[in-house]
Amino acid sequence: MRGFLAALIFSVGLAACETLPASGELAATDAAVGSNPTGDSIALYAVNAAPGSIGPVVTPSGNNMLVHVGTDYVSATGDRCRRVILADDNGRSQVSAVCLTERSWKTVVGL
Repeated sequence: MRGFLAALIFSVGLAACETLPASGELAATDAAVGSNPTGDSIALYAVNAAPGSIGPVVTPSGNNMLVHVGTDYVSATGDRCRRVILADDNGRSQVSAVCLTERSWKTVVGL
């Protein structure tokens, strides 16, 4: 049931977004212009990992999260983003994104 709910939420988020043509192109391009995330461990992992990757991250508040990296897209407001699903140690998961805003990558929790 949890997987179905996550897939449903994930697909609803796709409706207002445009997928970029080449996965992985987003991180490589923006790393070259010096827009690497600073202080945002989720964004740092998501920007440097390939779509489809899953890995553990410790947030600045000390919480352990499992980050599922999704595809790159352009948001309805024109920000360049990468989908992520964040799962905590209690089994709760949340669809989120990592977006490039004002030349810095930031995690947008809870889309």
